[in-house]
Amino acid sequence: MTPQQIVGLAVRLFAIWLGVWVIQMFGIAYALRDSSNADMNELYLMSAALFSVIAVFMWLFPMALAHRLVPRTRHDNRLTLNGQQVIVVACVTVGLAVIGLKALEPALTYAISAAHFVRNGYQLSNLTADAHASGIAALAQLAVGVIMVMQARRLAGVILPPPPEADTDERKSA
Repeated sequence: MTPQQIVGLAVRLFAIWLGVWVIQMFGIAYALRDSSNADMNELYLMSAALFSVIAVFMWLFPMALAHRLVPRTRHDNRLTLNGQQVIVVACVTVGLAVIGLKALEPALTYAISAAHFVRNGYQLSNLTADAHASGIAALAQLAVGVIMVMQARRLAGVILPPPPEADTDERKSA
């Protein structure tokens, strides 16, 4: 497999996880439909619809995303173990895992709670300190995950700097 195919597989797996999460969000919205909290129901439905579109896009076009995230290589169905490419693929895969498994749910929960407070005329300072702390931690984790995905090549260069190019005159004399 090429590095793009590995990242494409990771994108598809992330789309599946996102789809499962969307089903849970629709379940929460269904449970809230009869409550007096219609604003929360609307926020969950809008969030679920947005993430449904994202999951469908990621499922239908995983290679388009993979080619944007990982530099193109020859398509010969072999992964040569170039350290830089392996680290790029690892950064993208770990970044998607951080976003999907650690950051997305608490960040969205914090955003929905904050939107609910603001929509009902309360100030964000009325949220508990624990809610703010977990929300800020989730947003920081989300930022780390996005940076790992979007800056994977740069991070790979920092983790494993490319070998210095030998001067062509030195190669000729050797």
